[in-house]
Amino acid sequence: MQSRGIDYSTKLITFSKKSVKEMANKTGGKTSVPQIFVDDKYFGGLSELKEYFK
Repeated sequence: MQSRGIDYSTKLITFSKKSVKEMANKTGGKTSVPQIFVDDKYFGGLSELKEYFK
């Protein structure tokens, strides 16, 4: 993302069961990382991001 000049932030969730549960609720049950949100809307995971930038 940096190489494309896109600002982003990260949230470390792997050590918090509560954070993992919150993410799963927002992603339809997905708990693998990364999960990407744009303007607080769920975008997808790494494969969706790669496809978007093809």
